[in-house]
Amino acid sequence: MTRSLCKLFSLSAILALTGCLLFDCVIGFSKNASAQETSESGQRDISVPLSLQGILPFSNLSFTKSSEENKIAARTHFSMAILYIASGDFDNALIELNKAKKLDPQSAIIAVKIGAIKIKQGNVEQGIDYLREALKLDESLYETNVLLAQAYYQEGMVKDSIKQYKVAIDKSPEETQAYYELAEVLSREGYILEAIEIYKKIGKIEPEVSMTWYKLGLLYSKINDLQNAISSFSKAIKQKPSSFLAHLGLAIVFEVAGRFEEAIAEYEDCIKLNPLSKNIYKRLADLYREVKRFDKALQLYTLLMDLEPYNASNYINPAYILLKENNPKAALEILAAGHEALPNSIEIYFMLGLTYTELKKYEKAIEMYQQALAKGGKSDIIHYHLGALYEQKKDIDKAIEHFMAAISINPQYADAYNYLGYMMVDNNIKLEKATEYIKKAIEIEPNNGAFIDSLGWAYFKRGMLEQAIDQLNEAVKLMSADPVIREHLGDAYQKMGEVKKAILHYKESYKLDPNNESVRNKLKENNISIDEN
Repeated sequence: MTRSLCKLFSLSAILALTGCLLFDCVIGFSKNASAQETSESGQRDISVPLSLQGILPFSNLSFTKSSEENKIAARTHFSMAILYIASGDFDNALIELNKAKKLDPQSAIIAVKIGAIKIKQGNVEQGIDYLREALKLDESLYETNVLLAQAYYQEGMVKDSIKQYKVAIDKSPEETQAYYELAEVLSREGYILEAIEIYKKIGKIEPEVSMTWYKLGLLYSKINDLQNAISSFSKAIKQKPSSFLAHLGLAIVFEVAGRFEEAIAEYEDCIKLNPLSKNIYKRLADLYREVKRFDKALQLYTLLMDLEPYNASNYINPAYILLKENNPKAALEILAAGHEALPNSIEIYFMLGLTYTELKKYEKAIEMYQQALAKGGKSDIIHYHLGALYEQKKDIDKAIEHFMAAISINPQYADAYNYLGYMMVDNNIKLEKATEYIKKAIEIEPNNGAFIDSLGWAYFKRGMLEQAIDQLNEAVKLMSADPVIREHLGDAYQKMGEVKKAILHYKESYKLDPNNESVRNKLKENNISIDEN
């Protein structure tokens, strides 16, 4: 199987929004390109063959054993070949080089040129033979080892490729082309730590090159070394403040590290540098939502609706925010526009179901969920929400039917088991069976405080007060700020006759939710005034 340095390859998951790095597989880089930052796509300047750029000056041609007439003729053919190479006419370049080689068969640089062109044209084995011949004629030529390393890699000879790059580096330790290509080969082959060391060496030779630090940032990201990734991307930005990719890499690492405000600042810089990047608007909008800067998030989602009117998420995300902000009417307006643009979107039907539920338009919500089911939506989740909807309508039989459908489709659906069991307990329906459902939920998620509260409440309703108190105390440990669990524990202690403990938990519940009339009344029944509380 052959490989090519021309092919795209992924360095890190962080490249989801950035693209990949490209390498030229045959002629190589400019000598001076290593001292310049690559383009924002990750490519170095490979428009002109390496051998034309001054690494091997024209005076290095070996014509010493030729007659003066042959020397002049060989130079002429070689010069013509160089012109053909520069114009991309490799066939005529080969003709001229073969003429030059006949006139001076001992010239290593002529053999190098022929080898490079052979590889470029797909005759890799022949190209390798010419490059090996060039090494025999003159083993000091740096370019030959670089081209041979590229050719070996193209043929899948990874170890030989790495060896040739290292030989080239030993020959010319200040020339960075071989370093760069070796680092990319090591990265692609999974030798990330070794690649990092190579890039660090390049950084010492050329500390002013932004792309070196950018690539280091990518590699540190790949091994989840976030601190060094942040440091490397920051150095890349210092060297080139206009580097979109460096700002993007830093933004993503900040986001992964949970440093959302810093991530937002970098994404905002990305938009300044590339105001047409829709993906950046999406990430930034999502982060604004994460840090509860809802106005900013809604502004960007509105922009995205205009930029991508046929992308369902651009309607769903702002609708979700508006529902969180207790503004279902505004959410409905956005979803109605989304439904008009995307009449078959399952996701929009589902969100319409949630929104109509919030508006207490239950029949309309049921219609939306049924449409989502009919169009192939994830049926266990939709049945779950239908079950919750029917429970709100007090149609418990229908609710049970849909919860049973959800767990039939997904036997590991812990929330469905818990909701079903808790609802049955609350309505005094088959309490033993309800307890089994709740236990199944806990089996799936053993540290879920809400599920453990449900079990405690089931025991309470069944008169198993000691077991109820044990479970409810465990739930409080897991979710101490939940007012419902505190109220349940107060009820259990009250029924056990431990009034002081009951009052303690009722007070805690009231502090957490002062609007709970049930707890307020229980405190009054225990002669505890609200003011005293």
